Amino acid sequence: PEPGHQRTVDEHLTIRKYNVAELRVFEHMYIDLKDLTYAAFKSKFYALVLVDYKSLKTEVVLLHSKEDTIPRLCEVLIYLGVHKLPYLCTVHYDSDGTNIYIPEGLRHLGIAGMPTIPHRQSANLAELAIKNLTKRAKRQLLQAQMHPKYLGLALRYCSYVDQYISQPERAKLSSWQILYGTKPDIKHLKPFGSLVSASLSTAKLAVAKQQQSAQALTGELCLFVGYGDAGDHCTQSDKVYLLLTKAGT
Repeated sequence: PEPGHQRTVDEHLTIRKYNVAELRVFEHMYIDLKDLTYAAFKSKFYALVLVDYKSLKTEVVLLHSKEDTIPRLCEVLIYLGVHKLPYLCTVHYDSDGTNIYIPEGLRHLGIAGMPTIPHRQSANLAELAIKNLTKRAKRQLLQAQMHPKYLGLALRYCSYVDQYISQPERAKLSSWQILYGTKPDIKHLKPFGSLVSASLSTAKLAVAKQQQSAQALTGELCLFVGYGDAGDHCTQSDKVYLLLTKAGT
């Protein structure tokens, strides 16, 4: 700036707060909640979005209520192994009332919590991620011709696929490459909402064999809706399917 010029708050927010080259993975993370009240699936009214500043790695976990934020956040951080890193990691959160207990809730993991500037979307990387993910998730629902109530599942799908996409802001490297240093294998990726056949559970398989049903060989018709996440205690390669029923759920 020119001599004597004083930067305003808005000018401060347009400047990168951290040097990406010097930053370590998960050293600074941002979280925010997406309200799914009018698009809730199985009473999951919120989507918790976590973004790592260094790698832009994004995790989405569906919540029943805001009170689930801290325990589910802890699950995600443990799943990612953040609590094992040999340096201080910080989660940045907005001024939502339920978030004031985040520092206390993360203390046992050795992870710090820090509030962002209130009512400033540009100060919270997770809010910007939610805008981007929501736009793409709605596009996925439209292409798959699925009901808006599956928005939360589409958000999770988009966040999972994101880790394999190169990021112009990160020297055209994907989140996977920044985190693990190798090119990812994307052979397992499938279009959201595609028809698939899933193996029957042990109980259903026994019934199908007893009735000599073709399902015993072909499996059960499903819609593909995403992959396992930290909240499901699954590995990233575990598929999650939504079974088609006569009720259309």
